[in-house]
Amino acid sequence: MNIPDTVKPIKNIIRNDVDPNLSEREMRVINILAQCHAAFMDSINIWPNKLKGIKKLQSLIRWGVLWSYSLGEKEIVTLSPVSERIAGTKAYIPGKTREVLKIVTASELFIRALSKVPCTFERAQSPLQGVLKVGDYAAGVIVLLKGDKILSQPDINCLVICEDKDHITKTADSISFPALFTTYDILIEKDISEAFHIYEDKLYPVRLNIFQ
Repeated sequence: MNIPDTVKPIKNIIRNDVDPNLSEREMRVINILAQCHAAFMDSINIWPNKLKGIKKLQSLIRWGVLWSYSLGEKEIVTLSPVSERIAGTKAYIPGKTREVLKIVTASELFIRALSKVPCTFERAQSPLQGVLKVGDYAAGVIVLLKGDKILSQPDINCLVICEDKDHITKTADSISFPALFTTYDILIEKDISEAFHIYEDKLYPVRLNIFQ
């Protein structure tokens, strides 16, 4: 997981004359971003026809409904002042690249979970990026980059995203709370129900039936 040097605005159009009539799918995009702050452009493309989805998202950006930023070589989107009025929550303004990378990585998990089952993502205090809720099941979501230290131990089961498997091994030895582990690459390559591992001296794959 490469950490980009900068996050830069691409197209942040301020419109006070827009009262958008959004489709159901466009409203789903707004609701997702209201919960998780920001997401990669290709991840928030929830249209079955991905080419059509990109055009829809670009249209929302042109109308100032969404704002877009570059994070290294990738594009991310957030709510704008227009869509924050629709969602009833403050738009997220990206700051330090490490924190932005953690936010969009956690969003990746949420969006992939949402593609399988109804769920929500609630904001939470550090070290959690948020709490993923699927029915009665709740898990904290933690994204760790190399060099991070967990200063407080959450009192909740956690889904932890690390940079690579070696990073998982080193991280698992330093925590005392129940956790399942994955990496960003595994998360995007596998079905989310098969993307996590438990660590007991070594990594063992587990199947999460809540995502089926």
